[in-house]
Amino acid sequence: MCNLQKNVAIIDIGSNSVRIRISCEGKVFYRNTITTQLAKDISCGLLNEQSVKRTFLALDELIERANKENAQIYAFATAAVRNAVNGKAFCAQFFTRYNIELDVLSGKDEAQMGILGALQGGNGCVIDVGGASSELVIANNNRIVYTHSMQLGAVVLTDLCAKNIYDANKKICENMQNFPPISPIDGEIYAIGGTANVIAFIKSGLSVYDREKTNGLVVTKDELYNLVKDFYCHNEDYIVKKYKVNDLRAKVIHSGALLLHSLLTYAGKERLVLSENDNLEGYYLAKILGKGYEN
Repeated sequence: MCNLQKNVAIIDIGSNSVRIRISCEGKVFYRNTITTQLAKDISCGLLNEQSVKRTFLALDELIERANKENAQIYAFATAAVRNAVNGKAFCAQFFTRYNIELDVLSGKDEAQMGILGALQGGNGCVIDVGGASSELVIANNNRIVYTHSMQLGAVVLTDLCAKNIYDANKKICENMQNFPPISPIDGEIYAIGGTANVIAFIKSGLSVYDREKTNGLVVTKDELYNLVKDFYCHNEDYIVKKYKVNDLRAKVIHSGALLLHSLLTYAGKERLVLSENDNLEGYYLAKILGKGYEN
């Protein structure tokens, strides 16, 4: 193990899961993800008590590990905390509990961290489906040239529409009406976020998740829609058993996959590259190494 004073922990408090990445001089030696569904029932505008409790229990575990590694801890939150009426109260509780300032990313910053992590500063397009929001971002010549976010993610869409695919498609179309026109995209489109990670795991055929083997896998639009139909037509027990995903993820994967398919269709492409590198890597690059796209 390297000099512990150089260890850096990045924690992402997402709308569906809490994640940590601990590295030493840029080399990652520990990762963990705990599904907490912080955005559950947030359509009413509030983070609910049980979701907050689950999230802080997960954070206790991850921060304890970071402290054992003597790591400098950086933590950020995304759409669930950003959009909640009691988001500031959550941040205050976070600071009181851990004595760490929580960085609540704007929608624009969240999109930039995602594309920076996936493309490492290069050109291309990224679709990020989270728990409470989804983003479409394009970078060219070291600049973000297109970015738009909608306040629908896998958890929120499930809360609103359950497993009614007609209502879900209608809700997605309503939100995408506000998207600016998009020019034809050269090159690949990358998908990041929990939904993309699950699709990659399914595509890999692995019995045990291995991000080194799932990173960079490709799924076609037709393959993705076949998964959407299967997710919507079957219950959670079937999804857990067939696809080997956890119970909480199985509750929302149908909505995440439908959002991913809808955004891919909007972008006018027939396939997605599934990336394991996302806003955790982007936050490290931006905040620790000072890298990023020009404004």
